[in-house]
Amino acid sequence: MPLIKTELGAALLAPNYGVVLDAVHEKGLAFEESLSTARGTIPMFQHMDALSWPEKLTFTARLTLQWSRFTSAVRSYHQARNNQQPLPEQFETPFTEYASQNGMELICDLVRPLVSGFGYGAMEDIPAYCVMEYMGLGTLPAMAAGPVLGKSALIGIRGGFQHLMERIAEDFRIIYSARIQHIERSSEGVNVTYCLGEESCLVEADALVLAIPPMQWSRLGMRLTDVEQDCVD
Repeated sequence: MPLIKTELGAALLAPNYGVVLDAVHEKGLAFEESLSTARGTIPMFQHMDALSWPEKLTFTARLTLQWSRFTSAVRSYHQARNNQQPLPEQFETPFTEYASQNGMELICDLVRPLVSGFGYGAMEDIPAYCVMEYMGLGTLPAMAAGPVLGKSALIGIRGGFQHLMERIAEDFRIIYSARIQHIERSSEGVNVTYCLGEESCLVEADALVLAIPPMQWSRLGMRLTDVEQDCVD
């Protein structure tokens, strides 16, 4: 059926998806709330609900302290990223290791459903800075405020993510069924020669983004750099 849509990308947006949220507003698309996750299905809340009230207070104090540490780490990461500075060596370690060394084990358990559950990788593998980039500064506060406000911290795009991609594509010249013959790159820019039907065409551009697997690059008639050749190999 032609009305059936296939999602292109994540279906839900977190509060720190600044660029994506800006694009949704710019294109005039509507948001819709996602279904909230049942509290009893989240291991951290299962553990917390089983505690006595004094234990709950102690647990909350620990979580708040670790939350503060995580926020401070995210700010340090943002400063290094925004100023193109080297990242602290610890930020390169897997998040479980980083969390254990810096007293953030509860934060690791709290964000696991969003990081691993959304397909970004196992917490035992994904570098700490990747978790900081993904979670940002706004997601955890939104998760905490959600139950109080009676709403989910995550939102969706009404009609699906595909609608945003279609609206963004309207701003560009999209050429379908082109057959690339040759790509030439120099300090002056990029020239792409392609065939559209029987017609030979040329596009001059400032930059080139290859959004296809490296195994296809050799078919583009383009001289590869050593790094690109390594990717192909």
